[in-house]
Amino acid sequence: MIECLKDLDEKDFKEMYLKLLNSLECDDKQLLMNYFGAISDDLIHSLGQAMEDLLISYSISKKQINKLFSILVEGLKNIVLYGDQTPFNEKIGFVVVLKTATSFKVIFGNPISEKVQPVLADYLQTISLLNDEELKNKYLETLESTFVKDVRTSGVGLLVMAMKSDFGINYHFNQLDNHRFIFTTEVKVNKIVN
Repeated sequence: MIECLKDLDEKDFKEMYLKLLNSLECDDKQLLMNYFGAISDDLIHSLGQAMEDLLISYSISKKQINKLFSILVEGLKNIVLYGDQTPFNEKIGFVVVLKTATSFKVIFGNPISEKVQPVLADYLQTISLLNDEELKNKYLETLESTFVKDVRTSGVGLLVMAMKSDFGINYHFNQLDNHRFIFTTEVKVNKIVN
């Protein structure tokens, strides 16, 4: 899904988000949830609860609800942790949740600084090479090694997203201006037929 964003040379983050939403109208995807704006801890809680309630109304399995809830929360937390601050000291970003005939997709996007981009790119490249068992081991090692340090900035959220995904994390960086990139991620979970 984020492939449609790779060729964009946008100078406006919101414009990119709107182009993504417009591209959904042509596809076989059902938009379940979308949000664009400031991301805070309270908002993460509210969106997580709203998504959980929505998925329950679709009679989706508890296992899938847990996967999608974890992906949503961790993806939004990553926006707060790694996102570039606005002049109003906010972290802005977007989330889009889609349902297709065979899967659910959760797409995130946010501006990041040019300093954060290579660190995220290297880390995502590293975890993309890990199989399920290696991801689990890296997750446990990271938790153990960051017990005293700040676990929030250790990459645990990206590991959780990769572990919960059925296809890893699809990601891309678009140049926003001379000092920032738009960082987009897409995580896909297969639908389980009840």
